[in-house]
Amino acid sequence: MTEDEAKFYFVEILLGIKYLHENKIIYRDIKPENLLIGQDGHTRIADFGLAKPHIDSKTVSYSFCGSP
Repeated sequence: MTEDEAKFYFVEILLGIKYLHENKIIYRDIKPENLLIGQDGHTRIADFGLAKPHIDSKTVSYSFCGSP
């Protein structure tokens, strides 16, 4: 993968996370296994099992996510 390709995918991931946040969704399982590349060459974010919907600036989440 070239540096330009890596930048492209990184920006697409950032735009995806930004979109989720704008729609009040917190994605809490970002890892390489959950970032896919579609047949059209664009990034897909997968596995929303740990995502928290309907979050606003006053909401606090105390649930544990991740591996110990």
